[in-house]
Amino acid sequence: METILPSLLKKIGIKKGDEIFIHSDIARVPAKNLPRPKKRLSLSDRLDCMMRNIFSDIQEVIEEEGTLMVPTYSYSFCENKIFDLENSPSQIGLFTEYIRKKEGSFRSVEPIHSVCSLGGNSKSYVSEVSNCCFGKDSIFDRLYKNNAWLVFLGTTMQPCTMAHYVEQTTNVPYRFFKNFKGNIKIGDKTTYHTHSYFVRHLDQNSNSVLDKAQKDLEDNNLYIQPDKKYLVSGIKAKDFCNFLGEKLNKNPYYFIKEDLS
Repeated sequence: METILPSLLKKIGIKKGDEIFIHSDIARVPAKNLPRPKKRLSLSDRLDCMMRNIFSDIQEVIEEEGTLMVPTYSYSFCENKIFDLENSPSQIGLFTEYIRKKEGSFRSVEPIHSVCSLGGNSKSYVSEVSNCCFGKDSIFDRLYKNNAWLVFLGTTMQPCTMAHYVEQTTNVPYRFFKNFKGNIKIGDKTTYHTHSYFVRHLDQNSNSVLDKAQKDLEDNNLYIQPDKKYLVSGIKAKDFCNFLGEKLNKNPYYFIKEDLS
């Protein structure tokens, strides 16, 4: 049975005990060549099999001592809906929802950018996080301080939420702080919360585009994609934030394609 993913992760530099935060698109993740099943599987069974294999491949590299984290963002809180820690689904991908539902997974009490974590230092990452999405003691702040790996499976660097952490720390002019208020449900208890989010101006074409950043990081040997045939890559959080922080300090519109200055 061919195992491509573990080899690629090891070539990035990921090893036993590492802490990794994964953005993924499972349709483009290199998978094991599995034997043909005796009976035709349903779509849901095939997807479940794919996700179990991806998880197994990751665990083969970081082992039980490692910490696996995935974004389980739920934007319903911004629409005045209750964020239910145990039941609000992840809105950004099948693998993230698979990890959210997995036994032993811990989820941060963060109604917009929650993260689910398994193994190693899971509890220390997701416990008592900030009420500011990208502020001090947010998940992203902890990823930076612990210099975790940012890993991209089946995708480029474009969905990397860590970019917004860098935008906030450099206080880019095309974003501003906005408070969202609503209810968070944990078990049988519901409480009212105010959460701060460094949002973009919707009347400007201010989407963060990271293709130039990815190329610059790769040219400086910080962003690692071992084999161009496969969308599997990674970068250390401090390399990502420090390099791009310098770029944004020199040019606050570095991530923006349209001239907003």
